[in-house]
Amino acid sequence: MPGSEQMRAAWSRRTDEELLRAFFLEELSAEGRRVVGDLFVEKHGPIHAFVNAFVLEQGELVATVHVRNVDVNASLKDHSLPLMRGLLILTANGIGFIPAGHDDELGADDLSSLGDIAFGQAGTMVGVIGNSILTGLRRTMRPVASRTTADIPLPLLAKIETNAVWLPHAAYDELLWGPDFGELVRAGERLIALTPLEDVEAIVADWAERHHIALTTLDPAPLLR
Repeated sequence: MPGSEQMRAAWSRRTDEELLRAFFLEELSAEGRRVVGDLFVEKHGPIHAFVNAFVLEQGELVATVHVRNVDVNASLKDHSLPLMRGLLILTANGIGFIPAGHDDELGADDLSSLGDIAFGQAGTMVGVIGNSILTGLRRTMRPVASRTTADIPLPLLAKIETNAVWLPHAAYDELLWGPDFGELVRAGERLIALTPLEDVEAIVADWAERHHIALTTLDPAPLLR
């Protein structure tokens, strides 16, 4: 059909990252989704097999932490990011961050909207991605339609969504953590700084010990004592 041929020609000019972003994160028509999927399969084989490599890279989900004041080092992305709120994800093989919006946009209670993200046994994101994701940021992640399933391991999400972050264990060598401050460090350079909104010190300490990550425990800030 002429319409399908034109659609295919248009999508064929997109990069792999753009195709994946559209397939997983954008609301497409049934025909558009078929075209995008077919193009990617022709280049890389079955999508599930491609995604599974990222599932293995991520490893098992360990914990999620609501955080704010998230400051991402510009060296980790190809553009600077504002202070953000969202979820810090600890996995067997690294750390990921899923933004929910500008740090000054949402109250702490509003972070409950991130509950629309569920995690499967393999540690992949499954379900409808909430409307709050990336609200007000440079690019907006559209909610995945309820008729579809988003199954996006964090390394892949960071690849196709410019404001998400994934760091394997090899990318950092120290974690500083306290009740009101956290910092991920590589060779003395700050990679990510944040404020945790939950008391998860015991979980973080256990995770760091099990994965041989140097952990420095911080005391509460004096004004918060």
